[in-house]
Amino acid sequence: MKILLIYPPVLDISKYRNFISIAPFPMVGLYYLSSFLNKFNYNCKVYDFFSESWDHIECILKEEDCDIIGINCLTESRFSSFRLLSLIKKIKKDTIVIFGGHHATHMCDQLLNNFNIDYIVLGEGENKLLNLVRAIERGIPLESLRGIAYKKKGVIIKDLGYASNSIIDLDSLPFPFSEQNRELFRKYPDLKNKHLELFVHFFYQFAQFFIHLFYFLA
Repeated sequence: MKILLIYPPVLDISKYRNFISIAPFPMVGLYYLSSFLNKFNYNCKVYDFFSESWDHIECILKEEDCDIIGINCLTESRFSSFRLLSLIKKIKKDTIVIFGGHHATHMCDQLLNNFNIDYIVLGEGENKLLNLVRAIERGIPLESLRGIAYKKKGVIIKDLGYASNSIIDLDSLPFPFSEQNRELFRKYPDLKNKHLELFVHFFYQFAQFFIHLFYFLA
């Protein structure tokens, strides 16, 4: 089973080229997810379309043969996520589309009622996405999954156990940057600085600590 994980463009580069500047380093969430799925022998690849044109994105989608596409949906880039969803459903009608990210998590009802999204992963994604992919692959009933939202016969079914299946030992996660995504070092030159790589890894762990603390106190 081949899986693509995609960061949609923040803005339409054809209209806002002069206003877009490349971030000093990439968002690492999908790279952690990809490394995690690869650890369990799934063929997973990340596309960072942060500053890419829609023509380029369409060409990539036509070239790639995949079973599942995951889209990162953040509030600030949600319209690009919706446009990407429409493009995928137009080009690859049978491809399963999964949304994740904080906007998709907190607005899952609105998204499922208004967009042709197959599934939404709620909260931290590593174990939840792995379990969802396995369930799809093996035909396991989705009602048994935690932290997933989807529609069945027009009714939204969701499990709000955000903190379930959370990874406590963050050091167990595979490092997100590897030889398989060497293009990042061309797109984000600052990644060549080893200290920056360590900072990104530390920042992710620091953020996850406070996420777990928030759910524990809630």
